[in-house]
Amino acid sequence: EKTTNYPLKINKFKFEHPIYKNVFKKEIKNIHYPSSKKSYTLKNTIPKTKIIDFENNNSFLSSYSIKEGIIYQLSNPLDTLFNNFTKHALFVPTLINIATSSIQSDAPYYIININEEINNTKKEITNDIPHITGNNTDIIPTIKNKHGKQLLNIHNNITKSGIYNLEYKNRKMTSFAFNYNKSESKLNSYSSKDIEKLIRDNKLNNISLLSSNQTNLTTLIKEKENGKEYWRISLILSLIFFAVEILLIKLLKL
Repeated sequence: EKTTNYPLKINKFKFEHPIYKNVFKKEIKNIHYPSSKKSYTLKNTIPKTKIIDFENNNSFLSSYSIKEGIIYQLSNPLDTLFNNFTKHALFVPTLINIATSSIQSDAPYYIININEEINNTKKEITNDIPHITGNNTDIIPTIKNKHGKQLLNIHNNITKSGIYNLEYKNRKMTSFAFNYNKSESKLNSYSSKDIEKLIRDNKLNNISLLSSNQTNLTTLIKEKENGKEYWRISLILSLIFFAVEILLIKLLKL
């Protein structure tokens, strides 16, 4: 350890890290960052993921994996004699999200063509080649460590839904499910103006748009196929004229 006894800003936050997911709705500018009066420089004996750095690029908060969990490590005590991070607005969401994300849990399922990476929460894969098998498929994924997690990239090679196994050193480590994307169930629709524009732009002369308002759709379709039927009106008028004619004949006889 090496001690630094001069003021430093704590101003390099990795906002893309999972612990800051959904913390900000948009990009934040002109943040008043916390500062440190005294800090320690830690030895890099273990590969770590930086989360918050000082302005001199030394780590303030970092993480590393151990078994099925994640260790978060501070290079400063949370004491006002060292820094004012505990009084900063980012302190509360940082600690809450550390608590909720410190245990690596398996996803209930993955989505085909969307989830390329599988979170390996079991025994860490080191010097042997893993295999993902199932549905007559045998895939060798690429391994990478990100934000203190070991991820297996399948490069969208899984195309069928079902249960798949992760095998390592000829032993089954875990199983996981892949499902088809259900986004086609989203009910998005065009407005009538959009449809009319599509008809005009594509010169679809054999297509017309029916505006129902409160009119029965069956009636509209019949009118479109047969034209408007005026026989009822004609029949009523005929009966009226016939009655008037009879009335006039009777009056003339009188």
